[in-house]
Amino acid sequence: MMQFAGSWRGLLVLNYHRIGDGRHSPLDRNLWSATTEEFEQQVRAISRNFDVVGIDDLDSLVRHPRGRYVLITFDDGYLDNYTEAFPILKSYNAKGVFFVTTGFLDVP
Repeated sequence: MMQFAGSWRGLLVLNYHRIGDGRHSPLDRNLWSATTEEFEQQVRAISRNFDVVGIDDLDSLVRHPRGRYVLITFDDGYLDNYTEAFPILKSYNAKGVFFVTTGFLDVP
């Protein structure tokens, strides 16, 4: 991604599902987006090269575009989004948007 960034300006939205090691997961083996280590490397690189924004920042960015932004999103609200991804985002002071599927709130 960094090799294509160059002088590009705008908003890039990245979507993840699950973070961690899914090799032994009984469910959704194909939804693992990155290992914890890969995700940490990605967030580190993104944080160094872009402004990581939250959903509340979008209105201002559309009205006054001026830089390079990344919005990091997570679909489905798996527990690993909180246990694996959230601490990494927090350590880089990066925001994330979590879309939780409410029908499975009691299912890890």
